[in-house]
Amino acid sequence: MQALTFKHQFLIQQRKRQIKTTSDFYRGKTSEEKSAIEIIEDAENQIRMMMFAKDETIENILKTLPETWTIVQISTINSYAFSRFKQTQKDSSLKEGNPNLCFIRLSNDGTPGQIRTVVSKDKSCVVPYLQEIQSILKEQVLLLKEPGTDRKKYWNLREVLNQRMLALVKSVETAWVGSSKGTLLGKLKNTSALNILSEISQEVLDLLNIKVGFAEQSKLNILLSGSGFLTLEQVFTELMLMFPRADEDSLYNAATLIHGYSETKLNLNSEPREPVILILDPEIQSLPWESLPCMRDSKQPVSRIASLQFLSCLWQVHKSSRSSVVQTGLDADSVFYMINPDKSLPKTQERLESVVNSFQEWEGLAGRAPEPGQLAKALGQKDAYVYSGHGDGTRYITNSEIEKLKIRGVSLLLGCSSGELKRAGRNTDPHGVVQSYLFGTSPAVVGFLWPVTDADVDKWTIEFLEYWLTGKEENLLQAIADKRNSFKYFVNSAALVVYGLPVAVKSKK
Repeated sequence: MQALTFKHQFLIQQRKRQIKTTSDFYRGKTSEEKSAIEIIEDAENQIRMMMFAKDETIENILKTLPETWTIVQISTINSYAFSRFKQTQKDSSLKEGNPNLCFIRLSNDGTPGQIRTVVSKDKSCVVPYLQEIQSILKEQVLLLKEPGTDRKKYWNLREVLNQRMLALVKSVETAWVGSSKGTLLGKLKNTSALNILSEISQEVLDLLNIKVGFAEQSKLNILLSGSGFLTLEQVFTELMLMFPRADEDSLYNAATLIHGYSETKLNLNSEPREPVILILDPEIQSLPWESLPCMRDSKQPVSRIASLQFLSCLWQVHKSSRSSVVQTGLDADSVFYMINPDKSLPKTQERLESVVNSFQEWEGLAGRAPEPGQLAKALGQKDAYVYSGHGDGTRYITNSEIEKLKIRGVSLLLGCSSGELKRAGRNTDPHGVVQSYLFGTSPAVVGFLWPVTDADVDKWTIEFLEYWLTGKEENLLQAIADKRNSFKYFVNSAALVVYGLPVAVKSKK
């Protein structure tokens, strides 16, 4: 249902874009007939891809995507208590408990899709995760709005909230995701690591004295790939689910073998991995999945997208364009920035101005708002847009204006709740400005799921921009993963998310 909603919204905005371009041309607002025709044809092609795709099966959609990507959909399996006749209009917590989860792992590398169901344990004494995160964020907002005069008390309360968020993500991984956490990890990049998986996989099968097909072999490789994050008990649980007819003693011996290797041959926690793209149910999209210990410790590159169909459409739009930054690489000199446009964050401006000025080719605004049409022009021409101010910047360009554009570059919206998706009512899917940027075919959008503090974010921004745009790590998703731990406060780190496609800075070598 979320995919259908997103599809309809996307089609409406593409049609609006066509109408606006045609209207502007005939009214003389633009004299470039060739450019207007290209925009209209581009929108028409996107509409056809989304609306009239032939044989639109999951298998055929996957064939349009790169083989290195892993798509993981996390769905909730709700009882009527979770889903029917909700009393609240907003995306409120599920007070009855944590819903069951279903992980669906897909890829275009020939391996069969995998489905893994996790039944939530009934623990009436434990606060549900969705309720706990809302409690943490509510207290965070109140504390930031009313810090009081006692600075020691203020910082103590900040640290308490920080520890609560850290405890939350640890518990989500340990008690909720459990032994299926390996499903969230991407494919290993290095051939040597893949050879190790093949070697130990055969050793395990020999120990169990069984032969398996391609599907079981793929599941075993995923288990071995993430075994460094699993306990002996969790490895044993996964093997029992994988090989239900095998002897339990043999399974335990195999689990002991794998667990022993996890600190030697299978010590792959720091091995580079290919990207994972998450598709999240509305009920759980507010949780910081990217900050689970296994994702954070492995520095797993990860992004989010609304649906598999839109992922395919967005990828094909950029794949078919020779000038797309996804194809050419992002030019680190082609950047537009907007810092402190409402003049309410002078310290942020002071911290960041020296950094943006060090990139001599950059254009932008600091301490002043954009002129009419200035930001829209920059979004259509520059390879990256960096916004640092309050919120998501829609005070200076509205959602509807963004959706009518053809956005060229990556958008970094480094303000409070810039990456948050909100529900307007109980029967609607979550929506936010990041989706407007994706409607405008921005290849990737960086934002924060909830309110964050300016000093910590500014420090991280300086470090991240220098790390990514100077090419120390060219890939955006990997650079985000590498620098996620650079925040002083975990509650800020956990809020950081990326939506869209893997994209990289153009190599200067």
